[in-house]
Amino acid sequence: MEVFVIKYLRLLPIFIVVFLLITFEPVVFSESKPIQHKNPQIRIYEKPYLPIPYQTFDATEFIPYSIELPEISPKPTKTPIITIIDERVFSPSIIEVREYAFLKIGSYQFRCLDRLWTRESRWRTTAHNKYSGAYGIPQALPADKMASAGDDWLTNPMTQVIWGLKYIKGRYGTACNAWQHSLNVGWY
Repeated sequence: MEVFVIKYLRLLPIFIVVFLLITFEPVVFSESKPIQHKNPQIRIYEKPYLPIPYQTFDATEFIPYSIELPEISPKPTKTPIITIIDERVFSPSIIEVREYAFLKIGSYQFRCLDRLWTRESRWRTTAHNKYSGAYGIPQALPADKMASAGDDWLTNPMTQVIWGLKYIKGRYGTACNAWQHSLNVGWY
């Protein structure tokens, strides 16, 4: 049975190629011509059919009305490109925060940081150690130390990560040194 399966598994790519060639054979119709519709404002065009990877069409032909766009002034505006959003309304996701940390310290150090903070808090902003009182993603002790990074330290993961990265750099130099200390002692 095993030899039978191995023998026919080798033929599988050939069957797939033949299937794709048969299925995606292009069918081309004559020139595009409008099809009559009950409503004279609707124009439907018969288009040449091509298989999905090659199918293209001009969407403007299907729009029965024109759209007027406002003129764009050539003068630069004084509106800032990035608008500051109130921190209470905007809080970055954990994915964005992890990406920030990755870009800040690099891939090698991030592996250690990820292991460290996954062990400490599982990257939860509200993680609280009931025995020591440590709080947040970096498990700051006392928790209000993170206030030096921002007033929203209690709920904003970005503020906590910024503080945690500064703490690790100042105390251990690198995230891998902090991770090694945590493995040796049980805390960092």
